[in-house]
Amino acid sequence: MMNSNEIRKLFLDFFKEKNHRIVPGHSLIPDDPTLLFTSAGMVQFKPFWLGNGKEKVPFSRAATVQKCLRAGGKDSDLENVGKSTKHHSFFEMLGNFSFGDYFKKEAILWAWEFLLEILKLPGENLWVSVYEEDQESFKIWQKVIETRKIVFLGKKDNFWGPAGDSGPCGPCSEIYFDLGEKIGCGKKNCRPGCDCNRFLEFWNLVFPQFNQKEGKLLPLGRPGVDTGMGLERVLSIAQGKISDYETDLFAPIIEKIETITNLQYGRLKTKDTAIQIISDHIRAIVFAISDGIYPENTSRGYLIRRIIRRAARTGKSLGINHSFLYQLVKSVSKTMQEFYPDLSEKSEEIIRIIREEEEKFGELIDSGENLFAEKISSLSGRQIPGSLLFKLYDTYGLPFDLMQDLAEEKGLLVDRDGFNGLIKKQQERARKSSKFTSSKALEKDIPGGDFKKTAFVGYGQESVSTKILRSFQSRQEKDLKDILVLQKTPFYPEKGGQVGDRGWIKNEKMEFEVLDTQKDEAGDILHLGKFKKKPLFEIKGAEVIASIDKNFRKTVSSNHTATHLLQWALREILGKEVEQRGSFVGEDYLRFDFSYAPEISTEELGKIEEKVNRKILENSSVSIAEMELERAKRIGALALFDEKYEKNLRVVSIGDYSREVCGGTHLAQTGEIGLFLIKSLSSIGKGTKRIEAVTREVAYQQTKREKAIIETLILRLKTSADLLLARIEQLFKEEKEERKTKEILMNRLLDLEAKELLKKIKVIQGIKLISEEVAGFNQIYLRTLSDILRGKIDSGVILLAAKFKGNAFLVVTVTKDLIKRGFSANSIVKKLTSFLGGGGGGREDFAQGNGKNLSRLKEVLKKIEEFIEKNEEKRAG
Repeated sequence: MMNSNEIRKLFLDFFKEKNHRIVPGHSLIPDDPTLLFTSAGMVQFKPFWLGNGKEKVPFSRAATVQKCLRAGGKDSDLENVGKSTKHHSFFEMLGNFSFGDYFKKEAILWAWEFLLEILKLPGENLWVSVYEEDQESFKIWQKVIETRKIVFLGKKDNFWGPAGDSGPCGPCSEIYFDLGEKIGCGKKNCRPGCDCNRFLEFWNLVFPQFNQKEGKLLPLGRPGVDTGMGLERVLSIAQGKISDYETDLFAPIIEKIETITNLQYGRLKTKDTAIQIISDHIRAIVFAISDGIYPENTSRGYLIRRIIRRAARTGKSLGINHSFLYQLVKSVSKTMQEFYPDLSEKSEEIIRIIREEEEKFGELIDSGENLFAEKISSLSGRQIPGSLLFKLYDTYGLPFDLMQDLAEEKGLLVDRDGFNGLIKKQQERARKSSKFTSSKALEKDIPGGDFKKTAFVGYGQESVSTKILRSFQSRQEKDLKDILVLQKTPFYPEKGGQVGDRGWIKNEKMEFEVLDTQKDEAGDILHLGKFKKKPLFEIKGAEVIASIDKNFRKTVSSNHTATHLLQWALREILGKEVEQRGSFVGEDYLRFDFSYAPEISTEELGKIEEKVNRKILENSSVSIAEMELERAKRIGALALFDEKYEKNLRVVSIGDYSREVCGGTHLAQTGEIGLFLIKSLSSIGKGTKRIEAVTREVAYQQTKREKAIIETLILRLKTSADLLLARIEQLFKEEKEERKTKEILMNRLLDLEAKELLKKIKVIQGIKLISEEVAGFNQIYLRTLSDILRGKIDSGVILLAAKFKGNAFLVVTVTKDLIKRGFSANSIVKKLTSFLGGGGGGREDFAQGNGKNLSRLKEVLKKIEEFIEKNEEKRAG
């Protein structure tokens, strides 16, 4: 029986023999800013489809094994995971591609050859579907399969794309495996396209051959082939399994879950679903973290955190009340390490990140009830607004379903629509990491389609004579921007974390201010801005002078060179395990994200800043050389080597101590940076830190401001610069002593108040009751007072009330012996706060709530006597 490694190898070897370039799978972080994750094999080849068919591509045939993640957006399979045995958040896609080379005939015949001759699948179980208008594919399929097993389907099922309103698209042909009548609906006419599960789609052959524009299908400049076969699905077919979870990709993971839970997979459907969710999610989690996607509250990390928490909560349904996901990492690594050897190398870091995240979430669940009760305690109505639910979800990490359960227990409603609307907005913000699509899609009324990649000459020239190739407009958010594309340009487009250049494009009859520079997927450099002097003529082909803002470029370059110095200093002080995770280089500041788990002390941060400034004082030379990737690695140049690079790379060297692959702009000498100051250090996810810093004029102005603050403190505190710290420490000590004294006095006051309240104990139906309003206490002290009273009485019910900031607050305590007699603090609070027009809740022994109807507070304090009487009468009856 074939295993997953064998199928991967067979696939790649087969297409290698068909003269395909075997291209390594891309990272789960795509180059395409419109995507959160790499979700298909074709994603890394997307630029190949954007040309007009005349540009050269590095190869015309390719084959890959691509790891994919679908956990956000319209392609998400997350909600189906576990319920279906064929949907996964993480999966592998085997794909072969043609870029203007072979087309339908070869794609179809090779697919059939691979399935029957290489995988030895039974031909009688194979069916295919074709697009209803695609007679060409239909005739090719007739040569290898019975006509009755070729099904015509419509656009919904068998026409791929475009991604948006325009772009490459085309018919597709899908291959299905018949799992048998027992799996399906039982109808005689059951076939591919039926809603039942009998026919399993496992290989999609897409034929991009059209470019949709303004509702019309035009011939594509470079038609081709884009196929995708799900490894998990074809593996289950090859191994004769009904479920993907029974294959060797999942078996070791499920065996480990069985060991942890002492349950057996395959015995109970509800437990099986939970086991399937966990075994699927842990693969997504491990591969995401391996590719540098760490759990956090934004963008991709937000979805990985959500997957971790979904898996952890699912574990609770299996009786797991402790951290366990991290124990599954080595099972994933063991299963996948032959094809993904880096998993073993990174497994310890992955284990640490998952364990920390899981433990943190465990604490969150444990404290979730109290936090939830506290945050809703001041609600005036009976519905929890979506804004509050979103805050609890986003800031504190409380899952929506947990909040819904807690709300139901307290008799409250939740604003699901409002919550979902805010979630959608957040996801949209996360996806808008890029401002532009291809300039071709933005272009208006440009005849002839004269699209050429802009030549960038900005490394050596600040101003250049050039021509305008075209102009158009684009709406970004609320602003309508004018955009110019030039034949050549000195303007650096935003990339590699560095912002785009600013400046001017002008001639005698027009003047255009460039406010930003971007690069689209087709290679065009887009100059965004506004006309200061608008032309009265057609500007296409006009000769202009394009000049960058030299001061802006120098400031940005200063921050970029300082970023390289910062990475060098971090590795010198903290160790070589520091790796760049991301960066931003702007005019006002720089930001550098890096991998480092331990806390960084103030002393270490000071040393890092000092090292950078020492190198600035040395005035080291900055040199740039072009070389191939392998040579760059050999000389020790640092790079994000998971990224895609051109054949020839720019390596930026500073002195003899720093070498990095970098396409950005830099200063000639480090001394031009002037001054480097670290503004902040923060943690942005498990094992990832962020430093923000400033240089040059911004750093100098910050130093001036800080000096002015120190001088003001010296005057206000009537001390000297040498004694300032000692004076501040003295003030902190005095404030701490005053706070301690206040606490002692408050405790004494609470004890006195408790003694007075104990004198007011009533006995109702044999039950001791304290039901009083107390003045001068807030909600916190009200709870403390209730705790003191509970320690003073052996049995009873305590109801305390206080008016605070326009609300009436209630706390109720019930001793354990009375809980057995049917009393519940939770029930009492819910009933009493309803009279106050509010709400609340808690546990059987303690609950709290509030309401705004202060006029009924005295009535509420009497109502509890009725509750006690009714409870005792009911119990006696």
